[in-house]
Amino acid sequence: MNKENNSNKKIGMGISESKSELGSFIRERRIELGYRQAELAKKLKILQSAVSSIELGGRSLVYYHGFNWRNMAEALQCNIKEIEKRLPKIEIQLPQTDLGWFIQNRRKELKMTIKEFARKMNIPTYRANYLEKRKHETRKYETLRKIADALSVDVSELSNFTLKCRRECTNDLGRMIREQRKNLCISGIEFAAKLGVKRQYVNQIEGGDIKMSKSEAMLKKIADVLKLDFDELMASRPGNENQEEK
Repeated sequence: MNKENNSNKKIGMGISESKSELGSFIRERRIELGYRQAELAKKLKILQSAVSSIELGGRSLVYYHGFNWRNMAEALQCNIKEIEKRLPKIEIQLPQTDLGWFIQNRRKELKMTIKEFARKMNIPTYRANYLEKRKHETRKYETLRKIADALSVDVSELSNFTLKCRRECTNDLGRMIREQRKNLCISGIEFAAKLGVKRQYVNQIEGGDIKMSKSEAMLKKIADVLKLDFDELMASRPGNENQEEK
């Protein structure tokens, strides 16, 4: 009995009032066509929660102006102009982070649109907008490498946008290894995998807990992975200066 009541429940009943003209229009048109939110979401290939948020007017302006509204117009069988005239007005936004400024400036140098940048990154346009203009500094090395590839720059130019290490290096060897790893945008986990060790071991090397005085084989591996000079690594081992003075 309950199932029958639920299936016969009128579409649009019991939902919150929309806060935007666009959201109201989309909801009204969806209901006119007899679609439930899940059906519209399936047609647009997005989550039902995204449809719900758009109808309620809860999506950010960056999302609104990066979304493919032509697909929405086709799904709702309406003219795209009906949607465009209801889009929230958005002022020209400036990047809010150093990374955002870097992306925008480099993009302009290449005469690359935000859509082209998004395509090269293999992400939706609204996500590319978010990376460039929102106050959200990325911390993932993988993302930074993708940005570097998309903008045709060396990944080392993005090394300053990674997370600052909570723990300071206590010796020159650890400092040299960490700085070069960051320059190459290699995460600690990736570095450990390349060396065939646990992540904790990398932390200990970079933190100075392991002096590496009897680990020439490991130093050779580190030099190969990070493209460092092996002799320079050997000379940077803690206590090496004292040994030379003696």
